[in-house]
Amino acid sequence: MITLKEYFEAVKSTKWFVGIPIVLPAFSQLLSQRDTATYLCPPLGDDQGVFLIVTSLALAAFSWIVFEVRRSRKKRRPFLSFSLLVVSLFAFVALNIFFVKHIYYDRLHQEDSVSVGYARTAFTPEKLVGKVYSDLDLLRLTGTDERVIEKLWTPRSIHVVRLLLWLSYTMFLGTLIWLISSMAYQHAVDEASHPSN
Repeated sequence: MITLKEYFEAVKSTKWFVGIPIVLPAFSQLLSQRDTATYLCPPLGDDQGVFLIVTSLALAAFSWIVFEVRRSRKKRRPFLSFSLLVVSLFAFVALNIFFVKHIYYDRLHQEDSVSVGYARTAFTPEKLVGKVYSDLDLLRLTGTDERVIEKLWTPRSIHVVRLLLWLSYTMFLGTLIWLISSMAYQHAVDEASHPSN
């Protein structure tokens, strides 16, 4: 059995591995260009700041939770953690492919990324003129302002997609921290059981 201090000493030795996922959401908000921030975290609309603060706090707490869980159980289940890592990454990538749209503006040399819903409203131009527009064409035609997106896709579908994007993103980073912190815990246990002279 190791102490909390010994555990955090081991975690401190992996600070770059544990620290990067924790500060990644917060750091993305400090970037001035939206297109750069999009690749660090998903576009979540007007509530992005709140989502990412909650993510950073949850990820910081994961390291402490690992200590409590590992201390109370002797049996490790790395396969379960690795499976959760793969599933959450797959879910995040799939949601990005289907619901995150990147619009490049040639004359501004800038890219804007937004997340959209899965169901459109009656205000979409295709229902008014009879022509079928892709999501990208629709966004190019109407713009990427949050109020416009809320008129083109149903609020429920937008909220569900953004919640799933956030959950899969947080779950992926949290599982990554869980695995790294578990390795740090095991390293601390090994060091405590075989102290070097």
